[in-house]
Amino acid sequence: MYREIEHTADIAYEIIANDTLEAFRDIVSIIKDNTHYLAKESSEQKKHLHKKLEKCYNIINENTGEFDEDKLFDAVNDIISLVDRGYYPYETDGYCISYIESRIYTELKALTYYNLKIENVDNQLYVRMVFDV
Repeated sequence: MYREIEHTADIAYEIIANDTLEAFRDIVSIIKDNTHYLAKESSEQKKHLHKKLEKCYNIINENTGEFDEDKLFDAVNDIISLVDRGYYPYETDGYCISYIESRIYTELKALTYYNLKIENVDNQLYVRMVFDV
C-alpha cells in the first residue's frame, strides 16, 4: 500500500508493505502512476511497439534479506531512466520488470537520497521516498 505524502517542491510517497517484494511492486506502481502516454497509437503504430526489454534488479542485501538502500536507489533511478527513454514497465515478476516500448513520458526525474528511509517496524516495511520532478 502506498500513498502520496506532502512535500513542498517534489513528489513524496510512503509505502507500507509486508515484505520487500510487495514494496518493490508498489515502487513500480508509483512510477507507472506518474507516467503518461503522449498520444494514442494507431493500430499500425501498435504493431511496432512490441519490442520488449526485461531487466532484473539485485536490490536485496544478501546478509539481512532486506533492501540494500544504495542498490534500491540505483534500481529506481534505472527504472525511471528506462521510462524516460520510452520503455513502459508493464509487468513485474519478482524483482524483474518486463518493459514494452511506447510513446510515454514521466513526471519523475529521479529518486533522491533526501528523506529516503527504509524501516522495519512490527513486521511491516516502511519506505519513504522523494522524487525530483
